[in-house]
Amino acid sequence: MNVFLGNILCGLAALVLSAVALVTCIIMQRNIKNGGGAEASLDAVENWLEPAIFGLVTQAERTLGGGGTGRLKLATVLERVIALLPDGVKGLVSSEWICARIEKALAKAKVLWESNAALLGKE
Repeated sequence: MNVFLGNILCGLAALVLSAVALVTCIIMQRNIKNGGGAEASLDAVENWLEPAIFGLVTQAERTLGGGGTGRLKLATVLERVIALLPDGVKGLVSSEWICARIEKALAKAKVLWESNAALLGKE
């Protein structure tokens, strides 16, 4: 039951990311058009990416587990994040920028996983 709930949460995170992508593109275009620049736009991207990355990191940890699979999990999450980004955002962010956000989400996730093993499908 907990694994099912975890899968639903990961799916919802990805859905939220997709739903907000259009709004984020509009915000980014307005920021750049109004002189706010790319920095304000990147902040907006980071804000809506955070929950989706958390879900993807949790899903990768559940499915790929431990035992030296860190690079594989990072590559998997990176690939999924890039696939979810709208074209207008892909030109603003680099793989390194996304990886830094993945590492940030991973640090937060590890704390939550320790306090709630059900997030990883463990009892």
